[in-house]
Parts: sequence; C-alpha cells; structure tokens
Amino acid sequence: MLRIAKSLPEVYLPLIKFDIIEDDYEITQPVNIFREFKDKSLILGIPGAFFPSYQWKFLQEYRRYSNEIKALCKVDKIAVLSINDPFVLKTFAEEIDAEDKLVYISDFQGECAKALGTIINLPEFGMRSLPFRGVINKGELGNLVYEDDWKFTEITRVHRLLTEFSPYLPYPDSIYLSNR
Repeated sequence: MLRIAKSLPEVYLPLIKFDIIEDDYEITQPVNIFREFKDKSLILGIPGAFFPSYQWKFLQEYRRYSNEIKALCKVDKIAVLSINDPFVLKTFAEEIDAEDKLVYISDFQGECAKALGTIINLPEFGMRSLPFRGVINKGELGNLVYEDDWKFTEITRVHRLLTEFSPYLPYPDSIYLSNR
C-alpha cells in the first residue's frame, strides 16, 4: 500500500554502526534522526530484531545489493529502524554482519515509528513497526511504502525498489521472488 511522503521526526535515538577501526559494532549516543538522515538516505522499518524472515531474507537482500541501491536510488546511507533496545539491536547487527552497509536505528520506545504512522500492536510481541521503506531527500520521506501487517511481501523487497528507480535494467534472478 503506497502512502504519501512524510518527513522524519526530530527525535533523538541511538544508532548502531560498524566501526571499521575497531572491527565491531558500536552504540552511539542518541542523535537527531532528522538531521542524521535528512539527505540521500534509504530507511527500512522492520517489526523487530530476530524476526526470522527479516534476519535471514529481507535484510540480507538489502545488504547484498547495497551498492546497486546506493547507485540507482542516489542514497549514501541505508538505515534500518527497529523497535528494540540498542543492546538487542547491536547483537542483531552482529548477526546480520553487514558491516558498514547498514546503520541501525534503535527506536526503543517507538517514537519515530509513531510519528511515521507505522505502529502496530502485536499481542505476542507488543508494540512494533509495520515493515516499510522510503527514500529521504532534503528531509522529506518519499517513495514510502508500508506492508499491511508485520509480514513482508514483495512491496518492500529489493527487486521492487530497484525496478521503481530503474525499471529497464536487467537484474540478477536472485533478487526476484521465487515464483517469477
């Protein structure tokens, strides 16, 4: 389901980034999310860390095709927003092992997700974010798409994003859904 563009809220949240010198992930002090990602960024929302389909498929696709995404979508950063505390998200980042290809935003109280209108309450897991993706340029969140529930379909997948930005390029078969 396509929604109109919104701007990122001015909330302060910790990030989980890969430190090349330390060869490890670090938790930053809270930063202003609007200022940090206001230009040339792709933001991905996931319901939470360690949801198997996001851990093993969804984010792996974005990690694998990060260079193509950055070139075609003209973004410098790919950020993953999750409603988890920073320590859980750091452990999750270590499992994904995308190094400097992905930056993780710990929206531990759901402030950013609430402002974006992506909050969903799952009885088994509590407050979570609907899966979404959007491209941020000059503070505006465009090309914003949400899933209808917490499970991902092709709406937020890499192949859909790449074909939106360049429908005429041939892509490797591995980015398409298996039934194609």
